[in-house]
This record gives sequence, C-alpha cells and structure tokens, in this order.
Amino acid sequence: MSSKQRGMTSEKLSEIESELPKVFHVRNAFSPDILGKEFCIENLGLTEDDFYLDEDGKEKCSNPWFDTLSHIGMTNEEIEFANTEIIGRNTIEGAPV
Repeated sequence: MSSKQRGMTSEKLSEIESELPKVFHVRNAFSPDILGKEFCIENLGLTEDDFYLDEDGKEKCSNPWFDTLSHIGMTNEEIEFANTEIIGRNTIEGAPV
C-alpha cells in the first residue's frame, strides 16, 4: 500500500521531504509535530484521544517518538526499508574505497 493510499497528500509529502535532511530516521520526518494534529486526524485516522496524555503525562503529539508510520499500518520491515532507501545507513560501511 502506498503512502497516498494510507492518507498522505502530495503537499504533505513535499513538506516531509524538506524535513529529511534534519532527521536521523524516517519515522521522525513523519512525526505528528511535523505533520500537524489536524492533518493526522483528518487524513491518517488518529483521534483526539491519540493526542492526549500518555504514560509520562505528556501529549502524544509532542512525543517525537510517536510512531505515525506504524499507526497508519506500515510494518517495521517496510519502515526500515524506507529508512535505508531514503535516509541511508548513517555509516560508511559499504561506501566506495
């Protein structure tokens, strides 16, 4: 299933793309802080309850580790594949000599 089938729009994907140089993992580029609460509710199926207190007493929306990609149905394998393709491995292993 594509990201657009999961609720992403071309405009939002462009915004996310501009965030990629600032993140170390693709999950961070799709955080609710970047996507926006309204977008997450209207397009990704999050509810108001998803943004309220978590076990640490903080709003989940302000939690940079809230896993939006898992929430919209991506498997860990899909997320890690996307991360390797988009962000890379953050290592010089396998780089040209």
